[in-house]
Amino acid sequence: MEVTFNTGLEDISKHISENKEKKSETVWEAYLRKRKEKKKARKTNAKSSDDESDYDQEAAEQPDDFFIEEPSTKGKGASKRNGVVTQKISLVINKLKFQVRLRFLENQQNNIAPKKRKKTKK
Repeated sequence: MEVTFNTGLEDISKHISENKEKKSETVWEAYLRKRKEKKKARKTNAKSSDDESDYDQEAAEQPDDFFIEEPSTKGKGASKRNGVVTQKISLVINKLKFQVRLRFLENQQNNIAPKKRKKTKK
């Protein structure tokens, strides 16, 4: 008479191999996978938006006839523009001068001598 003992090692090895095949995804691996998918989606969206932006740039380069100003024969348009620009520049300069004067007066009221800047050697 023969007695055989079943240790169950064969069943355990089959169970382990099945678990390796299934191998559930960890939280970290799922996070990394989602991040990769988002990057791919952004790249594809960027490529498609580049194609659309090329069309937009072509459209921007060719303005409608309605908005094109006709050149003046007398040349008054350029002088008006120059006058507006010089007015804006003079306003900025006056504003800066006013700020400097205001600081000077504040320093005088507080008896603070104006700071002298040191010249650096080059």
